[in-house]
Amino acid sequence: MTEQFIKKAYLALYHLLDDEYFKKKNDALCNVLSFMSPYTFKDLNSADPAYYSDFCAFIKKYDSENVKSAYNASIDFLMFYHTEFEFQIKEYIDKLTLEEYSKYFNNTDNKTDENIEQYKN
Repeated sequence: MTEQFIKKAYLALYHLLDDEYFKKKNDALCNVLSFMSPYTFKDLNSADPAYYSDFCAFIKKYDSENVKSAYNASIDFLMFYHTEFEFQIKEYIDKLTLEEYSKYFNNTDNKTDENIEQYKN
C-alpha cells in the first residue's frame, strides 16, 4: 500500500465528511473532523496523529489499491471511532455509499490542491 494511495483515501473521506458536516452541523461529526483535519499541519496527515495512524492501520488490512478498498477501510475506521469512542456518527456511516465515496476519491487530487493553497495564505 503506497503512502500516496493512503493519503488520497484519507483525504477523500475527510472531504466527504466535511461536506456532510456543512449540511447538518452535527457536533459529533465536527469533533471527528477537527481531529482528522489534514490541513492543520503541512504534512497533510491529521491534527491528531492517532487518527491518521488508525486510518493507515485499517487501510493496510486490504490488499488492493482501489476505491473499494479505500471505501471499506473508511467504513471500518468510522465504525471504530463510533464503537470505541462513542462518537455519534452512525447515521453518516449507514448512509455512506461506495458510489458517493468514489466521487470524492476520484476528485481528491483537485480538492487537495485547492485546500493547500487556501491554508498556505
